[in-house]
Amino acid sequence: TKHDKLVHCLNPAYGLKDPRWIIEYLEYHKAIGVEHVHVYNVDMHSPEVQATLQMYRDEKFITRHDWSDHASGGYTTKKTYEHAKWAAQTDCALRSRGVYDYALFSDIDEIAVGDDGSLSKAMDMCDNAKQQRGIIACSFNSNTVSSIFTKLNDEEEMAIQDKLILERYNRIEAK
Repeated sequence: TKHDKLVHCLNPAYGLKDPRWIIEYLEYHKAIGVEHVHVYNVDMHSPEVQATLQMYRDEKFITRHDWSDHASGGYTTKKTYEHAKWAAQTDCALRSRGVYDYALFSDIDEIAVGDDGSLSKAMDMCDNAKQQRGIIACSFNSNTVSSIFTKLNDEEEMAIQDKLILERYNRIEAK
């Protein structure tokens, strides 16, 4: 089924060091049908993460917004995360209005999971509600993977260093 256009509004992310996490996150969402991601960059991530974000910018899959403390005049600090989050969501919704039909909002430790490896069933429900009842918004729950910032000791880190984020943290979330 051909669905309407879907944008992902990624809430502000702090201190990413390993580019594997953002690569997996973006590729996963691309695979489930997201056409574009707005990334709200709060702080200067590692040079490797910055290079990765630039690669996705070059292929026009992401738009990076400087959501740093400096750029916002002190509004989007770690202490004011919820302000930064709601402001980013509002910004993304306004930027996407008229360009995309649906927007997915989540933190970097949340993923949208579809029954068939995509969001097609969820999008079908949204499309049907729009066509049959005139509903113009659709909401469903995301699944929290776990904090990607969980501190691991050296032994734990070595044991899972080559795993994907979904594998890497599933045991932590299970606790």
